[in-house]
Amino acid sequence: MLFRPKEKATPLNEAFRTMYPVIGMAVVFSFFINLLALVSPLFMLQVYDRVLTSRNVLTLVFLTLIALFLLAIYAVLETLRTPVLVRGGVQFDASLRDRIYRGALEVNLKRRGGGESQAFRDADSVREFLTGAGILAFCDVPWIPIFVGVAFVLHPYFGILAIIAGVLIFGLAVTNDY
Repeated sequence: MLFRPKEKATPLNEAFRTMYPVIGMAVVFSFFINLLALVSPLFMLQVYDRVLTSRNVLTLVFLTLIALFLLAIYAVLETLRTPVLVRGGVQFDASLRDRIYRGALEVNLKRRGGGESQAFRDADSVREFLTGAGILAFCDVPWIPIFVGVAFVLHPYFGILAIIAGVLIFGLAVTNDY
């Protein structure tokens, strides 16, 4: 059995612990959001497969109602995910704010050279990552193989196109970073 040494209780570790439930909720929201992202392609497949061959208007109506209902749930989840993360960021700031202020004040009193605001900027950068697009990207990345697999199931050319497009977009992002 492996024993893991206990983490030292630092203010930053305590602030991260306040974010665990929020990040967990964002992961659950991302699971359902990414699952519901398949509604549109599945709707179109069903329309082509069932409605156009049978010309049954009632099937089209019910498929459309189901798709609209699922897309409404998608919109609600997408709308709620960001405020949940923002609320977590407020908790993160509240748990660190006093200690950072006291530390910056001590540094300012001991040496009058400035630079005490760097701690505030660092904490703000961490909070922005934990409440913004950075954490959402980490929640969405595990779905890439599933979407590529769905593309391969539809047609191997779609899967190959998805892989080529993904590599191209990744290459452009790396190039843009430089």
